[in-house]
Parts: sequence; C-alpha cells; structure tokens
Amino acid sequence: MVSSIRFLILGTLALGAQDPSKTGVSHWRSFTSNSKVLMNHAPMSATPHKQSTDGLPGLASDDGSAPSARGEFSNPNLRWTTKSNGDGQFQGTKDMAERFGIILIATCILIPITSSLFHILPLPLPLSSRVLAHLESPALGTHHAVSFLGFGFVPTRGQALFLVYLWIINIALSTVAYPSSASKEELASLLGHRVGLFSFVNLALTVLYASRNNMLLHLTNWTHSTFLVLHRWTAVIAVFQALIHSAIYLHGYQDVIFESAEIRHSRYWIWGVAALTAMLLLIRTSSLPLRRRFYEAFLASHIVLSVLILVGSILHIFYRYGWRWRYQAWIMVALGVWGFDRLLARPLRLLRAGIREAQISIVDETYLMIEIASVKAEGYVYLYFPSLSWRVWESHPFSVAAVSCPARVGSPIDPGSGTALPELTEKNRVSSKQFRTNIPGDSRTPGIVFFVRQKGGLTSKLRRHAGDGQRPKVLVESSYGTGMCLFRHGPHSVTCSKYPNLVCVAGGVGITAVLPLIQTGNSLPPVKTELYWGVRNAALVEAVTKVVGQSADLTASKTRWGHADVSILVGKRFELRSVLEDAARRMSGGITFAVCGPPEMADEVRSIVTELGIGGWL
Repeated sequence: MVSSIRFLILGTLALGAQDPSKTGVSHWRSFTSNSKVLMNHAPMSATPHKQSTDGLPGLASDDGSAPSARGEFSNPNLRWTTKSNGDGQFQGTKDMAERFGIILIATCILIPITSSLFHILPLPLPLSSRVLAHLESPALGTHHAVSFLGFGFVPTRGQALFLVYLWIINIALSTVAYPSSASKEELASLLGHRVGLFSFVNLALTVLYASRNNMLLHLTNWTHSTFLVLHRWTAVIAVFQALIHSAIYLHGYQDVIFESAEIRHSRYWIWGVAALTAMLLLIRTSSLPLRRRFYEAFLASHIVLSVLILVGSILHIFYRYGWRWRYQAWIMVALGVWGFDRLLARPLRLLRAGIREAQISIVDETYLMIEIASVKAEGYVYLYFPSLSWRVWESHPFSVAAVSCPARVGSPIDPGSGTALPELTEKNRVSSKQFRTNIPGDSRTPGIVFFVRQKGGLTSKLRRHAGDGQRPKVLVESSYGTGMCLFRHGPHSVTCSKYPNLVCVAGGVGITAVLPLIQTGNSLPPVKTELYWGVRNAALVEAVTKVVGQSADLTASKTRWGHADVSILVGKRFELRSVLEDAARRMSGGITFAVCGPPEMADEVRSIVTELGIGGWL
C-alpha cells in the first residue's frame, strides 16, 4: 500500500433600465426636484451652496469645489443641499470604501500565498492525500479538462472554493458600513459609488491574474491555468459591478441626463460609456466557442479592448475628479502590472535568446518537430514567428520536450538502417522521409526541441516551411512553468520526499510535457518512475526516441529510458484504471501522478487518481 497520493495535471501546451412610468416615479425623481426647489428658494443670507463638479444632484461632492476649468458642464440650478453636504459621515463612508478595496485586493493576493504553504504542515500523509484528492476533483460531475456543453470549464473544488470567496467578499464589502441616517436615495448613491470603486479593484486583480509574469506564480504553487480561471471570473465580477454602478446613476438621474445634452456630451460621461461598452464586448468575445474558432482575432481584440477599458476608466475618473482623489490609483495599479508584464518582463525574457532560426521537420501528416539551437529553456515557452505573419505581436505556448538537440544522420525511418518499426504504415513512411534531422554542431548542440500537433493557423504555416531548406526567424520568450515557483523541488522535478514515486501518463504529443520529468539528471530522482504513453502512430515514437537518445523497440512490452520504466502503445489505449491501481499497489511511499494529453484522457486520470486518494488506497 502506498502512504500517500498526489496528482498533477500538465496542460497540453502544443498549438492550442427599464423606463419608469410617469406615475410611478422613482423616489429619485422627487429627490432631484426637491434639490432644485431648495436651492432656488434658499435665503440670501444662507451660506452659499457649493457646486458639484459633475452637475448631478443627490450625492455629496467629494471636495465641494467649483466645476473644473477643463470645459466640463455646470448647471447653476443643480446644487447640493446644506444637510447632505455638511454631514461628514458620507465622506467617511467613501473613505471606508477605499479601505474595503485594500482589504479585497490584499486577501485575494495573500490567500494563494498562504494556501501554498499547506505542504509544510505536519499532517499525516493519508490525511494530506485525501485533502489534495478532494481539492483536485471537479466541483461538479467528473469533467474538468473537457468543456461543459462547449461553453466553459468546470473548476476543481479547490478553484471553486476561491471563486466562492471572491463573490462573498465582494458582496459583503459592497453591502455593509453605510450611515444609518441616510435616506434610500443617498444609500443608493453610496452603493453606486462603492461598486464602481470595487470594479476598479477587480480590474487590477484581473490584470494581475492574467499576467504571464504574475508575481504569484513565483510566490505560490498555483498554476497559470488556475490563475486564468480566476482572471475570467474576476473580470465577470468587475463588469457586473460596473453595470450596477451605471444602472444606479442612470436610474437616479435619468431626468437630468436625458434632458441635458450638455451632460451626455461631457467627456467623463463619454469615457465612462466607452469603458463599459468595451467591458461588455470583451466578455462576449471571450466566450469559449469564439476563442477556439477565431483565436488570433480573439487575442488581438482582447488586447485592444483591455487597453480601452483601462484608458476609458482612468479618463472617466480624471474628467470627473481630476487627480485630487485616489480613485484612479486602482487603474494605475492595473496599468502598472500590464506595463511591467508586456513592456519589461516579456522583452527581457526575449533578450535572453535573441533572434534565432527554427528548423521545422515533418514527423508525419499530424505532427511537426521544431528545433531551435543555442537556446536553453525548461517548462514551456512562448514562440514568436515574425516572418510568418504581419501580426508580429502574436505568440503561442509550446512545451519544451528536450533541452538539447542531438545531431543525427539520416531520417528517423530509414529502410536502409534496419530501424524501421513494424507498426509504421506506408503512408507514414512516405511522410517521414521529409523529416530533416541534420543539425550543425557537435554531437549534442545546446538547444530546445518541440513536438507540435498540426491544427490551423500558425502550425499550418510552419508545415509549409518544413523540408524546403528555409529556417524562419523565431523569438523565444522563456522560461515559464513550475520552474518559476520558489517552492519547486529541483529542475524538471515534481517529486519530493513525501511523494518520491512518479507515474506519468501521456497521450500523443502530450509526451512533450512529460519528457523533462523522466529525464535523468534530476536533482531529486524519484524512487520509482513509470511512463505510460499511448500514441496513434509509430512515427512520433521514433522521432521522440531519437531526440532523447533512447531505443524504440515497440515489440517489447516495456523499455528503459534512464531510470524510468516506459510502456508504449501504438494505435491502442491503456486500460488506465488497471494501470494506475496496479502502480498504487506496487509502489511504497507517496506517488506523484502527472498526466498530459487529450482532455478526455486527463479527466479520466484525474477521476481515477482522486478515487485512489479518497477511497483508501493508502
């Protein structure tokens, strides 16, 4: 029996207001009218009422100053009442909202960090395994990697717990600590102000979670895919809050707004509408069906709309308050994170390798191999091919299969060499003759190797450059992945003293993410390593084995790659339940399971492993 079970999913990274009636007016209309009457009939001896900076009644001005000299509108009939403007508790409520914003963003950063320290707790291994198994299970059903009805993905229970926290903390902080003496209209105004502020806070979190160079990737053991899940839901919350903010003010001031062209043409109003429109468009164009079908268009529109949201939001604040208040600080944070990632961190990573050449080889009709010499990287990288498209900013993630390129002579399937595999079909044999493997340099030239499944877009363009002697220019943005985490156990290693055994399951080109885990030379070699690889045809097997310098005897049930026992099935599928249960019986000590392959296979392995962790295989 094993003492504990741990599970790791390796994602495959190879290119892939209602109009109110005239009779039932809202209380806001009578409140607005009363404000006008009060001001127009105020005694001359009364203290002059200070004018709003936006000309809208019902919400005390933050500073009571006269309208800005920036050309914004001013309506002398719309002024604050002495009662509302003189009550300092309203300003205190707004200050409270800013403190709540700090609490919101601080907890959403600290919780991932503190939860990553879970592994250092002195918990019994059986208990630790059961907790991890529960957290890795899908929140609903058995599918996580496979989309739900094609519209989205079901988060794991661990991800769902944090998403629930996001909703609860936003709702709670939006609905507490209002002055008890405030009227319904004033409470609505304060609520509109607060949710607008929280929308800015969540925009900062949204940008942070999406960043490739997110600091949390270094300070936590959470994966980038998990942060992308949080990125999407935080964006939804931010848009939802912006809609509430807009609806409250539109409903409360509809008479003033729709009767005054001066307001509708004001710059702060225009930029606010532009930012909200961009938010709605971004959410719509980010749906899974559109992302999959029009990925390049999605990527470009996502960047443009994101910039419009941030710029529109900060101009909305500037033309309303200028720089006198702190509301713009959250957008500045978002712009700072965005700028650090795209204008500093990414260029610095690109400079490490400089401009290189990529050698593209055809493995068969499905797979390609990309080799880039004189580059070192691990995990996964983003590749730019500026010579293949006018969209030079586009990059795509690829898992690094090997960190060096062995010089080889001849094709991987050479009938004269005696190395042809019995399972290789004639169709694959013809395609494989185009597989160019000569790499200049010594017996092993430093470099990185990728195996890619051809789909559309970029991979189709890469295939056209295979075998023609040309080497397209490439920029390498590296390295990303588990190596970024400060809690990692060593290069390419996912094992640790608590979980020393390693069982890897790969499907097709998913072998690219698994190979570095089983290569020799790990700083913490596992007690036992096993690889189960199911692949459609033998050409990919031959290409992979030549890259890693191993044999490819498919007639044997098992082979040995370094310290790993490798089982390969061509054109068949493993009975995963029996394979994984057998491994759990045989291995003593904790086991780390790693899987990379088709979504259906990843979900099946996840389901089996979590059952092993929860069901007593300890």
